[in-house]
Amino acid sequence: MTLITRFLLTVLLALLVVFSTGDWVKGYPRDVSEAQDGKPTATYGDAIALDARPSPDRDLVIAYRRRYMSALSGHYRSLEEILENEAPFSEHTLTHIEALVALAELMPDVFPPGTGMMSDDDWGAKPSIWEEPDNFSQLIANFQANLEGLKLAAMESQTSVNLTDSFAEVREGCLDCHRLYRVRQP
Repeated sequence: MTLITRFLLTVLLALLVVFSTGDWVKGYPRDVSEAQDGKPTATYGDAIALDARPSPDRDLVIAYRRRYMSALSGHYRSLEEILENEAPFSEHTLTHIEALVALAELMPDVFPPGTGMMSDDDWGAKPSIWEEPDNFSQLIANFQANLEGLKLAAMESQTSVNLTDSFAEVREGCLDCHRLYRVRQP
């Protein structure tokens, strides 16, 4: 398929999505009304306080977040194969670490208010993420710092053997967050 054909199909698909959902322009939060003076009557903080109400795009956000987490997991598992099981791709180590670092920067964005588990959900992000935002943010910051440490170790090391401690810290960062804020898929 040529590049132009791909582009045209992508534009067509985007137009279909826009027309099928009726969403021309989306603002966040959606139900911010404007007062007579043209200023919003609600703030972003008000939207957080209303987190019990699911976001209109909740399902889309959750689907994206799950794919995002799968991408993180894919790079992590690839590193695990290289570092712990001696897969013959040590030259890929830094690429996977840099991908993890880049993805970790996006992590706060994939947990917007209103996208936690509902009472009828079997698995996903626990509502306590939004009830304990400081603790959740600290876990993300720790994870990002651990990844930076792993990247530094990889850049300074000639062999993947020297990365085991840094890799273990990254693993613990994942587990710390998942223990507190995730219900695993049954």
